[in-house]
Amino acid sequence: MSKDRRNLECSVMWSGEPTFNACYESIEKQTYVPETIHIIKDISPLNEAINERHKRMGGEFSVKVDADFILYPNCFEVLYKTMRKKGRGYYAVSGLVEDTFMGPIGGIHLERSALVKPLQVPNVIGCDRFIQKEMEKRGYKFYESRQVLARHKVDWSWQNVFSRYFRVGQKHLFYRTQRHEDYIKNIGRKWIEGDSVAFLALLGYCHGLLTPNDKEKSKGFAEEEIKQVESLIGYKVIPRPEKT
Repeated sequence: MSKDRRNLECSVMWSGEPTFNACYESIEKQTYVPETIHIIKDISPLNEAINERHKRMGGEFSVKVDADFILYPNCFEVLYKTMRKKGRGYYAVSGLVEDTFMGPIGGIHLERSALVKPLQVPNVIGCDRFIQKEMEKRGYKFYESRQVLARHKVDWSWQNVFSRYFRVGQKHLFYRTQRHEDYIKNIGRKWIEGDSVAFLALLGYCHGLLTPNDKEKSKGFAEEEIKQVESLIGYKVIPRPEKT
């Protein structure tokens, strides 16, 4: 298929991941090529990186891409056509990313720049969820396609694996993610099949479940989630007591 340019741009969220070059190459190979590629580099915390992205938005549509995503060639085309089909009542559409341990998860968002650009995102758990709630208040919808449009290209260092799934665990504790059991089973299955790195992912995930963020809605531990983990790994997980 020949390359096609639309009123489309993308932002690559890069925090030092060694996978950046492979990610960038996958963007260049898109059937719908973005007119502009913004590199949002080494800005933390995450909400400040998101706010910087919003400042740079200029096209009609903007796609947010993490630097450890390898996009399938039709990724932008699918998102663009989906948004056109959904219409102006939608501020964003998204596609799934194939994660090594958790299977298909949400990740790639195409947004209407004019709607999202004015938003200032505070330092919260789950910036995308914050944006979604704010847009819903304004009467705009979000649509998640079940089509897998990319895969993670993982940095397999133990520090990266542990910290990545630690953050996932904290987010799932905060939001009580409905697909929690699926994630646990997928990671556990990889470990049982002999993938030693999956054990690091499981450790990080469990630690995230046991470490409420300062913004955690309830300081109680995720008892049901921990019971599922205990059943899977065959060990008793004893959470540290809360400070009183």
